Order: sequence, then structure tokens, then C-alpha cells
Amino acid sequence: MKLDDLLLALVGGVVIGCIARALWPTLALWAAVILGFLGMVTGTVIYLDVFGFAPDTPNIDWWRHIWQVATGVGLVALVAAISRKLPFPR
Repeated sequence: MKLDDLLLALVGGVVIGCIARALWPTLALWAAVILGFLGMVTGTVIYLDVFGFAPDTPNIDWWRHIWQVATGVGLVALVAAISRKLPFPR
């Protein structure tokens, strides 16, 4: 992963976190942003390292972004569903 991948993951994590906060209001904003960032990084690692796709493309790599957003939203949704069942005070 390069620095621009991490910056893209950070910006995407903030966007996913804000959208997730609107969808799951019981989830803290900071948690949603961190989970969105971790999901974006995980999506990048899956796309580049696990499947072995080329990291440099001449145009926008839409498949990588789809993997990033899907894993980010999936991770936030999973933690929101689990945290709803835990007996933490709100």
C-alpha cells in the first residue's frame, strides 16, 4: 500500500462513517469513522494482495473502490448489529 491508498482510505472512511452514523444512530461517530477506515484498508489489501490485481492502472480503478466501500460498509454494519445486542449503557 502506498501513501495515496491510505489517504484515500481515510477520506473514504470519513464518508462511510458519516453515512453509517445516519443509518445507525446508536453507533458513535468516531467508531463509525474508524471502522470505515479499517474497512477501506481491508478492501484495498484484499483487492491488491489476496486477489493479486495490479495496483497501478492508467484510469480510475473502480473495482478497487467497490471492494473498499463494500468492506467498509460491511464492517460498520456488522459492528452496529453486534453492538445493538450487547448490554452496554447508551
